[in-house]
Amino acid sequence: MWKRRARLILVSLLLGLFLGGAFTAWARSALLRRPRRQWVVFLEPGMQYDYGRSYSRQPGMKESLAYWRKLAEERKILLAGQLREKKGAMIVVPAETPKRAVEAMARKDPAVVAQVVRYEIDEWLVNLEAPPPPDPLDVEPGEDEAELGEEGP
Repeated sequence: MWKRRARLILVSLLLGLFLGGAFTAWARSALLRRPRRQWVVFLEPGMQYDYGRSYSRQPGMKESLAYWRKLAEERKILLAGQLREKKGAMIVVPAETPKRAVEAMARKDPAVVAQVVRYEIDEWLVNLEAPPPPDPLDVEPGEDEAELGEEGP
């Protein structure tokens, strides 16, 4: 057992030394940092779901959408949207929200109360993120004049 562990550590160190220069600073920090956590609420068909209707035309969906929109305006949720392939929706809630509060939010959804949908909560570990896009307003001095055909001093 200790030989396997030692071999794994050695291989990890060698790979780290070999690949260390190949990764950009962003990739290295994105891959090595602790995962960022978020809560995800999945809404799926419940006992009263009418399979003859689309998800958005289910009873109580307008009220459900208004409920989640209000929570978004209050900054209690980050994202929400309907899933195309599965019948249902997904809501992303900030990690600092206690799980009990996330459960309370989901339970109060009018479509959940009417048993049209049921909810499931999971913790999402965000391991990798793309770097932020460059700011289009970040222009080097003189660049904009050159594009317009004007020359500097």
